Amino acid sequence: MLGLERIATEYLNSHPRDFYKFHRILTAADDALQAYQAPSHGAVMKWIKQALKREGLDEQMSVYLFLRAVYLKDWEGSYFHWVDEGEREYLYDLMGAAMGGMHRCSKCSTNPEDE
Repeated sequence: MLGLERIATEYLNSHPRDFYKFHRILTAADDALQAYQAPSHGAVMKWIKQALKREGLDEQMSVYLFLRAVYLKDWEGSYFHWVDEGEREYLYDLMGAAMGGMHRCSKCSTNPEDE
C-alpha cells in the first residue's frame, strides 16, 4: 500500500487544491462501504469513476490509474464478482493508504477555506 500512499502524496504535492476533493471522496467511500453489504467489483469501480467526476477530477490522474492498474486490476466491468469480507477490508486499507498520502502532502493546506 506504500505505493498508493506515495502516488497520492506526489499527486497532492502537485495539486494541493485537490486535498479536500480527496477528503470528500474518501468520506463518501467510507459511507458507501458501510451502506452496501455486497457491492460487485464493477460497481466499486463505477462508484470511484462517478466520485472523481463529481469532484471534477480526471480519470487520467495518476492516483486513479495506479489504483486501477495495480490494486484493483480486473475489477472494472466485473459485475458478477461480489466484494467479500476480505476484499471489503482491503478497500478500507486502500482508503487508509490514500489518507496517509494526503497527510504527507507538504504543500496542502488543512484549512477548508483555502480550497
